Amino acid sequence: MPRVSYNGMVADVRDEDLEAGIASLRQCSRQERKQILKSVEKEPDKALRLTADGKAELSAQQRQDIANDIGLWFAGEVLAGRAEQYKAAVQ
Repeated sequence: MPRVSYNGMVADVRDEDLEAGIASLRQCSRQERKQILKSVEKEPDKALRLTADGKAELSAQQRQDIANDIGLWFAGEVLAGRAEQYKAAVQ
């Protein structure tokens, strides 16, 4: 289970979710893949702009949704060969 950093936000991505994301993205055309990846970056980007209080108010489901989006984004990075730079150090 890789620990992934998305602009400083860290998420643990389950191996089976990563594999499913990669398989799903491989079935898409390059243009479709770009659209999907652009779409999944929206929620993590919004979460990054929240204040500390705003982040504390996120529900468990919202945090899980953001982690899932980061996982799919990371699957795209794996396909593009850029995954290693986004793996966070396990602390």
